[in-house]
Amino acid sequence: MYRVIWTIATTAFGCLAAEIILLLGFLIVVASALLLCGVEFFRRVLLLVRLRIAMRTKLITAIKKSTMSEGMEKYAVVTAIKALRQFTVEKNAARYIKEEFDRKFQGQWHCVVGKQFGCFVSHFESDFAYFYLNSVAVMLFRTAGEDTLPEAE
Repeated sequence: MYRVIWTIATTAFGCLAAEIILLLGFLIVVASALLLCGVEFFRRVLLLVRLRIAMRTKLITAIKKSTMSEGMEKYAVVTAIKALRQFTVEKNAARYIKEEFDRKFQGQWHCVVGKQFGCFVSHFESDFAYFYLNSVAVMLFRTAGEDTLPEAE
């Protein structure tokens, strides 16, 4: 049906006018459905669409263990969210988080990002965070850098 309308409209009025006619036709169909189904139906459809978009974009955070200060922990979560939205490869997200912490806080920071990994590390007591963003785990910790190692006797 649209092809017939498109052919008639393009021959009679040109391409731009045909697009306008098709758009008007679509609006008429939507208006008719709105009148037949009611406003409440369209509100529910819009709500479902918004919920689906929110489910895809919202990251649920679960802190499993953290010895960081509240401010540092919040910065870790925000940085991890930025990293996971910016990078699709987990290694690149881990590098981004590590570099952000190296830049903002002193010491040697290390970061592991992934859906499944095992790890056992030594770290400064107050600089460790292990949390989930949806199904992706993030482990972030600080160790002694070369400048903080004790001198050998």
